[in-house]
This record gives sequence, structure tokens and C-alpha cells, in this order.
Amino acid sequence: PGSSFFRSFGRLSARGVSLGFPNDPWSANVSYREFGSGYDPALGFVTRNGYRHAEEMVRWAPRPTRISWIRNFNFGARFLNQWDMASGRIQQQDLDFSLLSINFESGDGLDFTANRHREYLDYNFNVSSGVPVYVGDYTWWEYRAQARTGGQRKLGFFGGVNWGGFWNGNRTQLNGRFNLRPTPGFNVSTSIERNDVTLPTGAFTANVYQLEGEWSPSPWVAFTNQLQYDDVSEIVG
Repeated sequence: PGSSFFRSFGRLSARGVSLGFPNDPWSANVSYREFGSGYDPALGFVTRNGYRHAEEMVRWAPRPTRISWIRNFNFGARFLNQWDMASGRIQQQDLDFSLLSINFESGDGLDFTANRHREYLDYNFNVSSGVPVYVGDYTWWEYRAQARTGGQRKLGFFGGVNWGGFWNGNRTQLNGRFNLRPTPGFNVSTSIERNDVTLPTGAFTANVYQLEGEWSPSPWVAFTNQLQYDDVSEIVG
């Protein structure tokens, strides 16, 4: 850059520290990171610059010895706080609760979560055609219930429902995914996601369809492809 560009370690670097306690049945993690406003990695990319990011997580996974068909339960909480380095303004806050997660000995599982999301939007944008979301500070709660099958099954399923807030409105999301593994090394999956959104500025429905295939003839080679379509942009990728 030109000579007028102010160079400093703080602006041109990213740095952080993390402390982990990955144990059973209790686990925890604490991390703190800073990304300077002029940080530009030579390899890769960053989604934004000039912010501080702090995150804490704690989880408890008891194993019920008297219930042979349940491997463990999971309860946990995670707090994320991200703010602008220059102004100190909160950019994002997430408070995630794992209310109950059940892992069965079969590999199947159930998950129930609650999430509080806060985000400061500094630019207007259209979340869908003709449905704007304006600059401001938004906070909403979202709840999720999911079911999943073990990865060893020839026919697998993952699906659930999310409901709650969405910016200053509401959203209900339904999603389902089926996997077929007829032989080792070959996998085909299809999924659909439906979003029903209602905001003060308008309402819309968005559906996303996916088809994926993967073939691994050996441990050294794999071929994979994904086909996706959504009925808002009407684009196949």
C-alpha cells in the first residue's frame, strides 16, 4: 500500500489463545481471538476484519449404566461474543443450549436445542426479492428438534424442524436428508429444506433441493459431486 497506510502489528496480524478440556463426562473450551483491520492472509481468506471474538463452551455427557441401549446423554451451553475492535460495538452474540441430546448404542440419536442470536446489521439487504431487512440491532430465539441414524446403516436419515425468530420476524424450517450406502465406498444422498419466513416487510417461502453422490474405489481415491437447486434464484448448480 501507499506510504499513508498505517502499518502496525495489531492491524496486520491475527492472534489468539485457546484453552481446552476435552474429557469425559465433562468437557470445556475457552478461546479469544483478534483480527486486525489490515490482516490479509497470503493463503485462504477471512470473512471480516477488525474484530474481537470470545467463545466459551461447557458440556456434560453422563453415561446411564442402568439403561443398556443408551450410550450417553449430552447437555451443554456455548456463548459467543464478537465485537468491533475500533468502536466496541457488538457485531454478533450467540447463546446456544443443548437441552437434551441422546446417543443410542445403535448409533442413532435425538437432539433438542435452543439458540439465542443477536446481530447488528450495518447495511440494508434483501433477504428475498422485495423483502428488505434494515440496519439495526436484532435479537431472536430459535428452537430445534432433530433425529439422526447411525452412519453404519445402509439406509440413513437425518431430519428435523427449526422454529422461532428470524431477524425481526419468524421462520419455520423443515429439513430432511436420506443416505443410501448399498456397498462400501459408494454413497448417494438426497435432501430437501423448506423455509417459511414472515417479516414485517413481507413473507416468502424458499425450498432448497440437493443430490449428492460419492464413490471411493480405494482409500486413496474418491469421486464426489453435488447438484443443488433452489426455487428462489431458480439456479441449478
